Amino acid sequence: MATYRRLNGVRNRLIHRDRTQFVARKADEIELAAKKKDMGSLFKHLRDLTENKTPTLGSILPSDGALLSDEGSCLERRKDHFCSLLNNTSSSVPPNDSPSQPCGQRPGTDAPPDEPFSPSEIGLAIQRLKNNKGAGICGLNSKLLKYGGSAMLLFLNTLFSTIW
Repeated sequence: MATYRRLNGVRNRLIHRDRTQFVARKADEIELAAKKKDMGSLFKHLRDLTENKTPTLGSILPSDGALLSDEGSCLERRKDHFCSLLNNTSSSVPPNDSPSQPCGQRPGTDAPPDEPFSPSEIGLAIQRLKNNKGAGICGLNSKLLKYGGSAMLLFLNTLFSTIW
């Protein structure tokens, strides 16, 4: 049993090392493609990281306890959830701690909702992402965004500004 545990630990460390090297290598390739402004290669590398991942909305458990599975209800619940986060209405934050903001306004800024994101806002949001969490519906995990460096930050800023 001790040999099994020791070998299992070695295996887990090797898997973690290989995964870290893979993500770092892909981040370097993505950064190089972004610096060259080679969008075809950039999206190819992003697809390599996200292939065979089917985006799903999944079921959501709202506050009343009834499981939501249809797309419209799930989207409405997500909208309510994120509006409450942006308005700091959670019970862990005292109501007088900070003024409430409209749902469309970004926390921590005085920027009106119609102005695009700044690179510093995007960088701060990326820093707040948790490591070792599953990829979202886009298939991109947080390590890719964090290891992407300034090239990833500039790419995301351009993307968000275009969308905004």
